[in-house]
Amino acid sequence: MMGYPTYSEEYRNIVTIEKKDSSNFKKTKGTVLNPSANDFVPGERTESTYRIDRVSYETFPIVDNISRTRKCSRCGKLFIITSRKYISTDCCFYHWGKLQRVVYNGKEERRYSCCSQSAIAEGCSTSEVHVWSGLINGINKFHGQFVSAPTPYLFLNREKYFKVYAIDCEMCFTVHGLEIAKVTVVGLGGDLIYSSFVRPESEIIDFNTRFSGITKDDIHLGTKSLREVQNDLMRFITSETILIGHGLENDLRALRLVHYLVVDTAKTFPHCQGFPYRRSLKHLCETILKKNIQGNAGGHDSFEDANACLELMMWRVRRDYFGQ
Repeated sequence: MMGYPTYSEEYRNIVTIEKKDSSNFKKTKGTVLNPSANDFVPGERTESTYRIDRVSYETFPIVDNISRTRKCSRCGKLFIITSRKYISTDCCFYHWGKLQRVVYNGKEERRYSCCSQSAIAEGCSTSEVHVWSGLINGINKFHGQFVSAPTPYLFLNREKYFKVYAIDCEMCFTVHGLEIAKVTVVGLGGDLIYSSFVRPESEIIDFNTRFSGITKDDIHLGTKSLREVQNDLMRFITSETILIGHGLENDLRALRLVHYLVVDTAKTFPHCQGFPYRRSLKHLCETILKKNIQGNAGGHDSFEDANACLELMMWRVRRDYFGQ
């Protein structure tokens, strides 16, 4: 229900992403690949080649003139795209902020945090096109490679790779929805373990700079592909590694990574109204850590966000196990 990518219990090599309901699920087949990466290897180098699972979907025939209707993630309107381009090119009027309950003229009202306008007001921001998340209700499949972290026995020094890392990804909007544009991994001591910009596979529609902090100058021909970043991560993340993050299902989907040892601060610190509502990372840091994050007008800092998740979990461990 949370939208984490998982292997199907019935079909071992099929990655499914379940969200809200399980309608319209179609079966696909998977393959296994032995990749080797030579780019980034933190610490001691491992074997030159190791085995990881990769799911390569059998895509259904897609013809460019077959249109698909999608719902804009910003304004909520429907628009039409094909497999490679937009059909609807009308302007999008939206609010980038969230609706909040505030007292206005002596009454409690729901108003947007970006412009303080009422819930029925027209959007205060504009975009040349609509955008969508890439995920629809039901059990979803992606057209690409999913990987699973290798088991520790494939490494030269097994004990070295039973680790805990915090991870955060920044996304941009493409024709096929949200795709990863940057990934940052932080160690348990708050030190930077890995950081890289990622070149999306599809045409970028909107860099989402207000939230991602990613600009056109960050993504260029020399930027690593998702496959290269996957191979980098698999050099120090194993199936026994614990990954910490906020809304971690979004990061794992963007990385096309199936991983089961996860600690999600959105789940650990639940919203008072329960699922599907969730507290923002910024709000958690303000109320629990008494710390202000995401104050940069140029967008989020993935290193800062990953560290914030780590600090929140350390606070929780100290409180629950040491009474501090």
